[in-house]
Amino acid sequence: GYMDKEISIGNESIVNILLSEDMQSLDEVVVIGYGVVKKSDLTGSVSRVSTEKLNNLPVSSIDKALQGRAAGVQVSSLNGAPGSGTSIRIRGGNSISANNEPLYVIDGFIGGGDLNSINPTDIESIEILKDAAATSIYGSRGANGVILITTKKGKEGTNKINVGFYQGWQSLPRKLPFMNGQERAQYANDYADFNGSPHPFPDINQVTDTDWQEEITRTAPVTNADISISGGNKDFQHYISGNFFNQEGIYKSSGFTRYQLRINLDKKLFDWLKVGVQTNASSLHKNNAKIDYYSGMRLALTCVPVKNENDRYTNANPVNGELFNNPVAMNKLVQNDTYTKRFLGNFYVELNPIKNLVIRSTVGADYLSAKTEQYQPGVLPARQDQQKGGLAKLDYRNYFALLNENTVNYSFDITNDHRFNLLAGMTVQKEE
Repeated sequence: GYMDKEISIGNESIVNILLSEDMQSLDEVVVIGYGVVKKSDLTGSVSRVSTEKLNNLPVSSIDKALQGRAAGVQVSSLNGAPGSGTSIRIRGGNSISANNEPLYVIDGFIGGGDLNSINPTDIESIEILKDAAATSIYGSRGANGVILITTKKGKEGTNKINVGFYQGWQSLPRKLPFMNGQERAQYANDYADFNGSPHPFPDINQVTDTDWQEEITRTAPVTNADISISGGNKDFQHYISGNFFNQEGIYKSSGFTRYQLRINLDKKLFDWLKVGVQTNASSLHKNNAKIDYYSGMRLALTCVPVKNENDRYTNANPVNGELFNNPVAMNKLVQNDTYTKRFLGNFYVELNPIKNLVIRSTVGADYLSAKTEQYQPGVLPARQDQQKGGLAKLDYRNYFALLNENTVNYSFDITNDHRFNLLAGMTVQKEE
């Protein structure tokens, strides 16, 4: 509610700063549940992230765009894999054993949509309900806070075409400091001397030096391209956008790809009747990492070559004879892919029979089809030596939810500075 201010500080030991009220910010309209209010009228704690702060951010999903942009909201990446999710905590965790994730509401759809399936440039604003007032609208599901996501709509005026593209690269900031091949072999020989055992590496000069981190990592490109068309007149507004996002992982053979299409339409049939539709369709492909970085590097000794003299991937530890998963073989031979298709759509009818009375009915559908394909071939060294043959796994999941929401909103001005607002709503959601 106050203006930003920058001042220069010299040798002063005490600095007095007086902030001016930001009246424009207090008049800002904020979405809260079924309706909208001015910031100055809010009694609960709400943070708002506008489209100006979301544009031109090189992020793959909305949750990553929230990092550091809302007070009291902690956003942590679960891991660095492409397409991985995040953990969001609003004012800390509320339970030791239960889920602490907030409730997501996307264009009025409660709990709908995978955040990876939405193009961040389609977002108009994000409101975060941070206190117990959220439970008065969403019940116990809002106990951990609520994140309201509103996508862009067409506006009256000339058609606008926006095209965006960026290309970037990712790489390891640094490598883990492992001993080189000869140092590791000498360490193994010294350890054998201590135990009175024969040297596992009789000739140190013949020992190879394998940089496993170099073998399984790369400088990975990130590509994003999107286009949107928006505009309309006083009776019809449209917003149509498409997005392609591809992020190759620093791990070789890992990555994330998204194809996405959004259509938002609003049509005024009569002065008292308005209809609209908001849809988002996406196709995601996640190429999951095959090995854990640290454990894979720890078990694959730098004094062991990638392949032996028979051109087979090595998988035996020469120090203790135990088998290990060759990181290069795992990257090249193992398959681990997740394919996800998702559709999220809302259709609404809005009636305004008399002045200040708005009756709105919304029907929404959320459909998800996801499968994960995993395959370890019989030629994988660890499986070949144990004569286990190939191993295949398939996880398949279908999800469908239908939402019906009906609201009645009546408001009128008591005075120039005070307004009376009456809101009633009912929501029914079925999941399969």
